[in-house]
Formats: sequence, structure tokens, C-alpha cells
Amino acid sequence: MTIVNSAVVIILLVVLINKDLVSVGDYIAVTMAVAIIINVISNLIEDYIRMLENLNYSVKAKQMKEQIAEKSIIKSAHGKIPFRFHEQIDISNLSFTYPNIQIESLKNINLTINKGELIAVLGENGSGKTTLVKLLLGLYKVECDSIFYDGIPINQFDENSLYNNTSAVFQDFIKYQTNVRDNIAVGDITYVNNDEKLESALNRVLFDNHFPGGLNTKLGYIDQDSTNLSGGQWQRLALSRVFVKDNPELIIFDEPTSAMDPLSEMRILNEVLRYCKNTTTIMISHRVGIARKADKICVLQQGQIVEFGTHDELIKSKRNYYEMWMSQKEWYEDVEDKIPAS
Repeated sequence: MTIVNSAVVIILLVVLINKDLVSVGDYIAVTMAVAIIINVISNLIEDYIRMLENLNYSVKAKQMKEQIAEKSIIKSAHGKIPFRFHEQIDISNLSFTYPNIQIESLKNINLTINKGELIAVLGENGSGKTTLVKLLLGLYKVECDSIFYDGIPINQFDENSLYNNTSAVFQDFIKYQTNVRDNIAVGDITYVNNDEKLESALNRVLFDNHFPGGLNTKLGYIDQDSTNLSGGQWQRLALSRVFVKDNPELIIFDEPTSAMDPLSEMRILNEVLRYCKNTTTIMISHRVGIARKADKICVLQQGQIVEFGTHDELIKSKRNYYEMWMSQKEWYEDVEDKIPAS
């Protein structure tokens, strides 16, 4: 197109020169001007075409980015919801069976736990107490939506956020063969070098043992200069891990005082109750000493909830909890007389 235009202009100029209407100088000036104009117009057209192409690529890139982001939300834990809840935990028709076992460990559990409540979970060995709380913590997975925090299924929460905002001490806690510092800081490793925080946690569990090397005292059997602890002392040390984490959304104690005598148990549990006030807390135990101070009591039997209510309500019903309370209450009535009011 440019060649044709140039040819037409040249022919016209040649005709005009022959008729003495245009000089040779005018011819040169016009041809140069036409060439410049054509070049500018060509550049503008090329730039416009290139801009349209880039715009098209930009639209496609944006679409691809959105598709990748959408797929990433499904596959990546970072796309899930940070763990928080403000109202309640709902358990709906929850059943659970361990792999390669035909008998259900939990059967059709339905339960509501309000924010800030202390729930005591009682029952015999194998009744499903520990299984229930591990499901609430997301440590065991359920195939269908049956555990909800403020109506949100537990599997929609980011796992790291869930673990970072909950705290638990299980009956089979690990005795780390390192030092006192490490064993406490397991509750929140960011405080491993915060002596004040770690010592405060020890004081809360009424740890009266004087460690020769303070927080750096080695524990266990690996080193010759290590200090070993009794079962009750290890349990206190494990309990101190709960007091290290700041503002957890949910705290779970699984048989936290099974190796302690009733007097030590009540003293420590009173401190635990003060610390956990207004924090959603689930306390598992064979013993009923803590149950009377709980907001609600849940009694499990063979994987099913057989009773749920307050201490007074369950005493009046005179069923499983009533029998447990009557068989153990003298331990705690005598103990409470020995504990000064706080």
C-alpha cells in the first residue's frame, strides 16, 4: 500500500513538473514529507496493532492467574480459613471407626459446646473420650462434615492455624530427653528463650522440685548428669506447656492428673480453672472431682453419649454419673477441706 501511494505521488509530481507547475525543489520537499508522513502513520498503525495484541495477552494472563488461584485455594492449605470461632462448636451425627477395625469408636455423637464453657468428659477406658477430642483438634479426619466451628466445617480451616490456636495435654504426652526449657516450650516454641514466661508456667503447676541447672537442667536417662522425674512430676511439666501459649481458642486436657494424688490434683486443677476462665476447655478424666466445677458434664459409654448436663441435673437423674460421684465424692470432700480458699 505504501509503494502504491508513493508511486501515485511521484507520477503526479512528474506531471506537474513537466507543466512547470512545480519545481524540482518542491518535488524533493514533497516526496520527503510524504515519506515521513507515511512512516509516521505506519508506526502508529503498528503500535496500535501491537497494543491490541498485548491487551489480548494481558486478558488471557489475567484469566490464567485467576484459574491458578482458584485451583490453589482448593489444593493449598494456605487458601483455607484461619481458625477462629466466636459462638459455639457443633458436633452433628459424628461416628468414627479406626482403620482395620469394624467396631465404631464413636457412634452418632451430637453435642453443642458454647464458647467459653468448661466441659468435663467422663467415661471408662475405651469409651471414646480421647478419640472425640482428637477429632475436635483435627488430628483425626472425618469423611463427612460433622464437626463445625460457628457453622464452618473443621476441614475448611487451615491446619496450621488450627494447631497454633489450640492447646492440648494428652495422657500419653512425650517426655523429651532434653532439658526443662525444651519440655515446657513445646507448648509454644517461640518462647523457648523467654525465661520469665517458662518459669511462670512452672509456678502455675506448683512445681516444687528445685532443678540444679534451672531451666537448662537435663532430664531423662541419656546423660549421666540428667535428672529424672517421678510420674507426677513429669505430668506437671507436661501441664505447664498449656500455660505457655497465649490466648488459645480451645484447650483440651486428657487425664491431666492421673498420676497425682487427690490433694495435688485439686490444687493444680483449681489453678487450671483460673487460667482457663472464659476459654473453651474440655477436661477428660476418670475422676469426678473436676466435674462439679464444669459448666456441663458429658458421660460417654461404648462410644455414645449417655448423659449430658450440669452436675446438679445429673445427680438428680441418678444414673451413671450419680454412681461415679457417689463412689468418689468422699475423696474430694476431704481434700477440699484441706485446700485454702483462693
